[in-house]
Amino acid sequence: MDPINVLVLADPATPQLAMLQTLPQTTIAVGDTPEAFVQTAPVADVILRWSADLAVFEQVWRMAPRVRWVHSCSAGLDGVLFAELAASPPPTNAIPVSIRVDAAQPKSDLHPIWRFFGADEPNYATMKNGRKLIGELGSLRPKDVYFRAHNLLTSGDGKPALKWGSTGAYDEDADGHPSYNWTILDGIFDTYLQNGVRPYVEIGFMPKALSTKPEPYQHHWTPQARYDEIFTGWAYPPRDYQKWGEIVFEWTRHCIEKYGRAEVESWYWEVWNEPNIGYWRGSSQEFLKLHDYAIAGVRRALPTARVGGADTAGSGGIQLEGYSHIKVYADNGYLSGNISHKPGYIGMPYGRPQLPACEINTVVAWVNQGSQNN
Repeated sequence: MDPINVLVLADPATPQLAMLQTLPQTTIAVGDTPEAFVQTAPVADVILRWSADLAVFEQVWRMAPRVRWVHSCSAGLDGVLFAELAASPPPTNAIPVSIRVDAAQPKSDLHPIWRFFGADEPNYATMKNGRKLIGELGSLRPKDVYFRAHNLLTSGDGKPALKWGSTGAYDEDADGHPSYNWTILDGIFDTYLQNGVRPYVEIGFMPKALSTKPEPYQHHWTPQARYDEIFTGWAYPPRDYQKWGEIVFEWTRHCIEKYGRAEVESWYWEVWNEPNIGYWRGSSQEFLKLHDYAIAGVRRALPTARVGGADTAGSGGIQLEGYSHIKVYADNGYLSGNISHKPGYIGMPYGRPQLPACEINTVVAWVNQGSQNN
C-alpha cells in the first residue's frame, strides 16, 4: 500500500491525535493555519478537520488538489476505521441512480417531522426579523411548534451579538441577596406565544453573580475566531447550588403566574445544553448536581412539568471505558435509562437502533444486582 498523506487541521497539542501517529503507512501533518500545510497540501490524500476554523479548512482545501476524503472530528476518530477510510479508493459513480418525481400525482399524506426549532441568540426573537421568523414558524402549526434558545439566564442587558444572548434575570446585592428581573425573558416568551410558538425552555446559562469563574464573562466572537472562545464565565458551575435551584424555582413560578398553569404544563423544560463539550466547564458530578437542583426547582413550582435533559453532543459524553467510569452511570440510573430509551434520557447507542431486548435486560439486571466489577 502506498503511504497515505493526512492533513490534520488542529492544535498540534491536541492529545486525542496521538493515535494517528501509530497508523501504518501514514504520514501526518498537523497544524491550525494554512501556512502549516504549504509543503504537504499538494500531496495530501485525506483532510481531518479536528478543531480548525472553517476559513482555515477552506483555504487548505483549495491547496490540496488530490484529496480523496474529508473527515470531521464529529464523525469520531477510531484508529481502525479511520485507517480503512483513508486507504479506501475515492467514491465513484459505479452505481447509477435514476429518480423520477411526478409532482402531479398524489401519493399519501405528508406527516410533518418538524416541530422544534432553536437558536443561540434569544434576543433575536424580539427584533424585527426575529419576530417575522417566529411568526413564520408558528404559522406551520400554531401552538404545536416549540423554540429553544440558549442564554436565557445569562447576565447582560439583552443587547444581541453573534453566539451570545442575555436577559439579566438574576443578580445579587453587595450582601449576596438575590434579585430577579424577568422583563427581557417575558418579552422573548411573549413573542413566542403571540405567534403560535411555545417555549422549549433551556435552563441556562450561569448568571455572572453565581459563576465560580465570572471573568471573563461576555465573549465577542466572530466567524473568524476559534469556536471555543465562546466558553467563558457563563459555562462554569454555581458558587451556591441552593441559589441556583431557587432561580429555577422562582422563574418557573413566575411563568405560571404570568401565563397560567395549563399553558406552562404544555411547555418542555431542559437543563443546560451539551454539557459533555465546552458548554460545561465543570466536572460530570458537578453537572449532575446542577441538573438535580434545576429539576427540583421546576417541579417544586410545577410538579407536572415536562422537564428533563440534558441534550448532549455526539455520544452524550458517557464514558464507558473502564469500570470506574461505567459505575458512575450505572449507579445514577443513566445507563439503564439511556439504553432503554426511557423518556427524559438520550437514547443510546446515539443515532442508532435500540439494543436487542436480551442485551438491555442483561445490563439492567447487572445494574439492579449492584453493578459488580465482573
